[in-house]
Amino acid sequence: MRDIGTPACIAHEDGTVHCIYLSQDGYPAFAGQILLQHFQTLERVQQLLDGGNLYRLRPELGKPHDFVEAQNNPELRLKTQNWCQFKRRDYDRRRSQPTDEQAQELGSLDLLLLLNQQQDTPWTYVFRTGQWDLYSSDSIEGILLQEALSTHERQ
Repeated sequence: MRDIGTPACIAHEDGTVHCIYLSQDGYPAFAGQILLQHFQTLERVQQLLDGGNLYRLRPELGKPHDFVEAQNNPELRLKTQNWCQFKRRDYDRRRSQPTDEQAQELGSLDLLLLLNQQQDTPWTYVFRTGQWDLYSSDSIEGILLQEALSTHERQ
């Protein structure tokens, strides 16, 4: 069963921390799997972050599209079902003044984890040195995402 309301933070650390927020499906068995399988290079992670905050994370970055139109058009919905849905690119297109939903830059991972804890963001994914780490909101200790998913599958 998927918990659709689970937010998460997706970040890249390279001296500073660049991060975006994911509004839903942020739990490791879903978002973690997608990140691990489809966003394994620095180039792909940067492309994901460049899109800004997400409503939905999917395996493909996709192209700009109107999310509302895609939901009401079966052919377009099928075409875009595996595309990420970025807030600014795809959802706020109908607004005359799009919201500022770009990646944020923070000075440290500790600050990001503190902010996520204060905002009740249960999961934080951090890409660094070619791999993903997973942090939960109740711990400042990260674990390799691959290891976390393997442990969860064995339980």
